Amino acid sequence: MNDMMKQMQCWIIQACRPFLWLCIIFTTGYTAMSQQAPGLFHPVTGLNNVLQKADAAQKTALVYLTAKWCGPCRELEEQSLTDSSIIHTLQKDFFPVKWDIDSMPEAKALQKKYFTGVPAFFAFDNTGNMRYYFVGYSNKKGFARSLQYALHPESDPVFIMKKKYASGKDISRQFRITYAWALLKQGEHQSSAEVFQELWTKAGTKERLQDSVALYLLLHTDRRDPVYRNAVKKNAEVYSRLTSRETVASYLTTPLLLTLDSIIDRQRDTTGFFKIWQQYYRQLQQYGADSADIQYAALYPLQFSIVYQQKDMALLLEQTFDNAFKKGSSAIYQFITYVFMWYRKDGYAFLREDRSGLTDRISKAITMEDKYLYNYFLAELYYEARDKSNALKYANRALERSAIEYPNKKPIASQALLEKINALQ
Repeated sequence: MNDMMKQMQCWIIQACRPFLWLCIIFTTGYTAMSQQAPGLFHPVTGLNNVLQKADAAQKTALVYLTAKWCGPCRELEEQSLTDSSIIHTLQKDFFPVKWDIDSMPEAKALQKKYFTGVPAFFAFDNTGNMRYYFVGYSNKKGFARSLQYALHPESDPVFIMKKKYASGKDISRQFRITYAWALLKQGEHQSSAEVFQELWTKAGTKERLQDSVALYLLLHTDRRDPVYRNAVKKNAEVYSRLTSRETVASYLTTPLLLTLDSIIDRQRDTTGFFKIWQQYYRQLQQYGADSADIQYAALYPLQFSIVYQQKDMALLLEQTFDNAFKKGSSAIYQFITYVFMWYRKDGYAFLREDRSGLTDRISKAITMEDKYLYNYFLAELYYEARDKSNALKYANRALERSAIEYPNKKPIASQALLEKINALQ
């Protein structure tokens, strides 16, 4: 019996040995992989500090922007940043630092300045000039090539194209398209948008307009999935024929809109804000944007004023509402929708102080058009005010309107709000 047991044990060990070795190899490899990346980056904050230390080491400063939620960043770190040749280049020629955009204001500002996503890598010279940057996931070969371009920007074919484009000589439409594609591959979305804006404004025929729209949509498809990209390529021409002029205007003015949002979120540059806002508003009208987009754009100065607590806010809010009311149901709907969107965000304290005024305005809007959203907003406001009677009244009306306006959609939000109201004492 004992001999039989020993034979079985030997057989089990022999059978499992390959799997044991695989486990050991995998564990060792994973541990090595996970230990290689952390030592690559110096724990230095502040761009001036990074530049000084890079200059002292006679290396190129390289800032890596990332975020905890960034999937491509983790993929990049596990694959490209564990390659021995890439690690050697980073340690030999660069002074690399790793900054999280969610915890470092300076990292977030750098990201917003260049309209990039993450991961993003910025190479600086010793004077603080940004000499080269690249964005997005790269495999080992692509990442190694980008590092060489960061050291020698003049070796990048796009660098030569930039010089030609800046000269303005012999710039054909095809060159602009090729150049815009190249800019996208480097993650320079803002620059590619400007090139396509120029293409769009110079388009003399409907066909050219459609072509530029299709390419613009394709350019701004920020996805690495090849199946998705092929689907976009296949359908871009059809999509452009179905895309309205208003939608095109929305795409072309997006960079300005992002700039306005950035100013509102981070800065108090009043002069800069209104200058860019006027340009944005003018371009929407020039390109024939949708009336709803134009009406929303008209509300941006109000949003800026609310965030930064400009003087006479109550009067400005009332005047903006009255002006929207005079323009009709579409304008008032835009006003209520977006003001309430701001109301729910942090940093819009004045709107919460003016809750009774907002309640009165939504009540007035209902006299013009009894809509689901108006009733839902009112129910929320009365719930916050602990006014159970009125909160129930408008929550039930919101449910009724939801059945009419959205017959195929379950009123989950209204039902949840109604439950909260019923729980009030």
